[in-house]
Amino acid sequence: MKYLFSTLLSLVVVSLFAQEKRENLSLEDIHLYGKTYPAGVYGIRHMQDGNHYSVMESGKVYKCSYTTEEREVLFDEAEAKAAGMSHKMDNYQISKSGKLLLIQTNTTPIYRHSKKSTYYLWNFENKTLRKIFNGEQVFYATLSPNEQEVAFVFDNNLYIETIANAELKQVTHDGEKNKIINGMTDWVYEEEFALVSAFEWSPAGDYLSFIRFDESAVKQYQIPVYTSGSYPEMYTYKYPTAGEDNSKISVFVYDVAKDKQTEVDLGKETDIYIPRMGWMNEEEMWLQRLNRHQNHLELLAVKAGKSKAEVFYEESSETYIDITDDLTFINDGKEFIMSSEKDGYNHLYCYNLKGKLQHQITEGAYDVTQFLGYDAENEVVYYQSAERSPLERHIYSVHLNGKHQKLICQDAGTHEASFSRNFQYFVHTYSNANTAPVISVKDNNGKMVRMLEDNAAFMKRWEGYKPGAVEFFTVSGADGTQLNAWQIKPTDFDESKQYPLLMFVYGGPGSQMVTNSWYISNKAWFVYLAQQGYYVVCVDNRGTGARGVEFKKCTYKNLGQIEVEDQIAAAEELSKLPYIDEKRIGMFGWSYGGFMTSHCLARGEIFKTGVAVAPVTSWEYYDNIYTERYMQRPIDNPLGYENTRVMKFADGLRDKNFLLVHGSFDDNVHPQNAFELMNALVSKNIAFDSEIYVNKNHGIYGGYTRIHLFKKLTDFLNENLMGQ
Repeated sequence: MKYLFSTLLSLVVVSLFAQEKRENLSLEDIHLYGKTYPAGVYGIRHMQDGNHYSVMESGKVYKCSYTTEEREVLFDEAEAKAAGMSHKMDNYQISKSGKLLLIQTNTTPIYRHSKKSTYYLWNFENKTLRKIFNGEQVFYATLSPNEQEVAFVFDNNLYIETIANAELKQVTHDGEKNKIINGMTDWVYEEEFALVSAFEWSPAGDYLSFIRFDESAVKQYQIPVYTSGSYPEMYTYKYPTAGEDNSKISVFVYDVAKDKQTEVDLGKETDIYIPRMGWMNEEEMWLQRLNRHQNHLELLAVKAGKSKAEVFYEESSETYIDITDDLTFINDGKEFIMSSEKDGYNHLYCYNLKGKLQHQITEGAYDVTQFLGYDAENEVVYYQSAERSPLERHIYSVHLNGKHQKLICQDAGTHEASFSRNFQYFVHTYSNANTAPVISVKDNNGKMVRMLEDNAAFMKRWEGYKPGAVEFFTVSGADGTQLNAWQIKPTDFDESKQYPLLMFVYGGPGSQMVTNSWYISNKAWFVYLAQQGYYVVCVDNRGTGARGVEFKKCTYKNLGQIEVEDQIAAAEELSKLPYIDEKRIGMFGWSYGGFMTSHCLARGEIFKTGVAVAPVTSWEYYDNIYTERYMQRPIDNPLGYENTRVMKFADGLRDKNFLLVHGSFDDNVHPQNAFELMNALVSKNIAFDSEIYVNKNHGIYGGYTRIHLFKKLTDFLNENLMGQ
């Protein structure tokens, strides 16, 4: 009997063990099979009535109620294909009246944001389809507010096509590749101001403002593209590095009825940026004018048909001013809401057109991270902020006068909101570091109205991998400042054992990798590494975001100094933990993180292994808008630039295990950065490993590229951290 009980007990234990046995992640799960990506809700557009939104699913556009499960098919691409549409729908735009649908198809990506497409116009009333510009691929086709025309860019010229009769107006005629661009931006504006379409309809559609870029003086960059032929093709485009000439900017307003354009007088200083523009009302447009050092911002007003521009607001900084999309005109263009860091934190303000402050809307020792909208009827402002914690994002409402602030969403984590036209509802996305995004509709008090995607099925699959939890803690920087960090402990963590430490870093100005959000970069890979026995940590050094101006801008003119010192100090502190093997500490980073990894490995004795993907190795090689924002020009700050050069510290990479990875067609951080570092290492007879991905850009993806890349990274770490 005793033997039987013992046997039964053993069977129960074995059974329980079998039930709890984890299915470890594999690189194939992450990079081939897509098992680690949660579900989303895509293509949502808030409709004019305030009670419905539209969504694109499986080739259909649905009209959906915020409050019920009611939904109807507005458009089925099968109907359009039967009428002659040649490609699947990639995106769409419903006209204000709801009578027209502008369909984007056959989309070809160009750089990070830019793309060209074939557009079609669908008439809901008579169910007819016609091509825009005879089916040619064009850039940024946009319906006029009066629904009479469509504007777009083709071959660097701006066009308008009349909807009723397909009459075509060519607004500009001087467009030329690598010389003149009308109505769309050059490479550096796209990359650093996130601006691609450079034309704006007036509210009634009578005028079209646009920016003209003269790239003639901008130096060309050439990148070889390796094809099946005997010789590579050379891809040539304009790329201004730090200190070099930019495009010359002109702004025009085109009168559609008169077929006449007027150039705006932007002033005597021509070395400027126009990062944003728009319309206050039908007769007056606004511009942002930013100086070359990006520390003096002006807002200008221009009457349609006039050249004169008048400054109605200006702001200066001892460092730099970030450009955002928070600027919003209210009360028929008589006042505006904007964000500014001028009091030491990013806050919202209301001014009139004489530049007089009406209200400071938000105030305190925290950053507003996004302006979400203004409910004019109730004079209520909605915004997202890091008030509770730099690690979190919460949604608030507040009266325009700054009173009656209300926290709308309570749960710890990250909250995002997109409001309906009448501000009665918002599409709410919530996640935390260990909970995949939950997407729902809520009312403006934060009450649940309807679930759109709870990701329960994904979380069941994810939890089947028994992933280690992301845990938050703080660690000391070089000056004693407490830095936010997260960790994923090795599976079956045992404090009596010692583990290799891998530190993940980005660290660039205003960035954040340490947030209580599901969207941790390469999270699934870090969980995979933890299952292999790695202790994975990420630290946000000084210079990163959501902790005010002093914390963020302390790296000004000295990139790669304070940040590197903080990462080294954090690694040294972590190395003293009894369960961290101080002889097995490595770092991984991409882009700015690759720059940081290279410096940390070269200058920090504590690091034994480093993986730098697509790193900047000298800021003299990078584009001028980004670099000069934080470093000024090389002529203004020669010592600062010299200290950014990884090559200067190359001797520190001797006897280190260093892997350098780059895509040969990286239009952003050019492979020159990697090649210069390789040359420096070879000249000093310093061993290193490298991998070049042919014809791959900054993201290094496509086909089997990602699985190949992460197998390479994993094998390298296993050999040099796990295998020591």
